[in-house]
Amino acid sequence: MNTEQLFKATTIICFIAAFIGLIYIITELRAFSSIKEFFQNVKYGAEDILEEHRTRKEEEKALVKNNEWEESEEYDEYDEDTSYGKPKTENSSGFFDFLWNFHRAVHEGVQEVNYGVRTRQASGISPERLISLREHQKGFTGVYIIYNYSKDMYYVGQAQNVYVRCSNHFLGKGNADIYADYKYGDEFFIEFESLVESGYDNLDDLERYYINRYDAVRRGYNKKRGNR
Repeated sequence: MNTEQLFKATTIICFIAAFIGLIYIITELRAFSSIKEFFQNVKYGAEDILEEHRTRKEEEKALVKNNEWEESEEYDEYDEDTSYGKPKTENSSGFFDFLWNFHRAVHEGVQEVNYGVRTRQASGISPERLISLREHQKGFTGVYIIYNYSKDMYYVGQAQNVYVRCSNHFLGKGNADIYADYKYGDEFFIEFESLVESGYDNLDDLERYYINRYDAVRRGYNKKRGNR
């Protein structure tokens, strides 16, 4: 294989690797609105990895200086074998170490983003609070977003009185799957969006927006993507 063929083969391999990496990131990342936060977490994860590497190098130098290598063999074995599932190799190249560390940083960033998104999603009211609102406050026209925190599932609905219509799901008069999960003990949170304050002209468009936003058909209880 001459130099030109080798260059072409290397270019193709790099392109495929970059494409696979892009697909991996897009697949892992659920909340596109959190892309900035995602890359920040990747950056922090990479900085933590570099700091761990520097710390380990300093410890190794100290051990060499004090002739304590034999006592540290058990520590070194543990540190390598429990490095986030990284397989232990005799001769690991710097390039593959870089790939592994990048994968680790991306994974940690995704985990942090998903945790942050789920925490924000859990900021609504409980079904019990909703039932109390139904009894003591007048409802409004809009959509309601039911979030099953235990299963990470959504349901989006519309109503002229969101308090009454939404609470019916937890009283056995609405979506049977939601009621079954609620009775089983799953944790739910509910949020509302008023039609008047939404900027939309009708409930169908507003409902469709939130169904798509939370992917409530593929990741939830909705059977279709709103009324047409």
